[in-house]
Amino acid sequence: PDQGHKPARAALGGGRHDGTDFAEIRLRPSYHELMDPESGYVRGAQIEFLDFAFRRYANGEGLRLEEFKPVDIVSISPRNDFFKTLSWKVDVGWTRRQLESGAQRLVFELNAGVGLARNMPDSLHGKTLIYAFLDASSRADKRIGRGYALGAGPSIGVIADLTPNWRTDWYARGQRYFSGDTNTAWEAGLRQRYTLNTNNALRLDVQRERQEQRSWNSALISLHHYF
Repeated sequence: PDQGHKPARAALGGGRHDGTDFAEIRLRPSYHELMDPESGYVRGAQIEFLDFAFRRYANGEGLRLEEFKPVDIVSISPRNDFFKTLSWKVDVGWTRRQLESGAQRLVFELNAGVGLARNMPDSLHGKTLIYAFLDASSRADKRIGRGYALGAGPSIGVIADLTPNWRTDWYARGQRYFSGDTNTAWEAGLRQRYTLNTNNALRLDVQRERQEQRSWNSALISLHHYF
């Protein structure tokens, strides 16, 4: 454990969302996420508390809260011939979502999922992890549909450590909201992390997303410092 990064994290970066440039600052007092440098931590485990992000867009809208998650936990436990463990995840918080009107608002969400994972022993010296979840989602906000949305759908991904410092995560997720604000949403993307040293890393996130009959691309490059 003494070889791992420190628990608090600050990130500063910039990117482009749906054709508009932005700057972002993200802060988290603790603890560890899947894309953080892994040394000293359990592979496939994520526990984050009080993670929040602010963005300022180039369209003059001003600084705004983009996301706030009090709790975000993921446990990806690979199965093998001896251990038939289940993977699971749960998160709760507020996230910017596209509304039918076209506006982007902070919406309260509670998400949970259960799934399976497997290490691929013949790829990259066993450093490739494949996972799949069945997710359930709920949203609540007076500005969406009937004020709430309930949905479910699959999510899949491949985490690969291309080098000791370079990790990638290819992922895709779909949700069919069948009660309240009914619609279909999906997202797919690639997250990358390159470790500079124990307490510093570079991140590149690219994503294609669809909500409320609209699709858009986003990209973010950021420097993460752990303290």
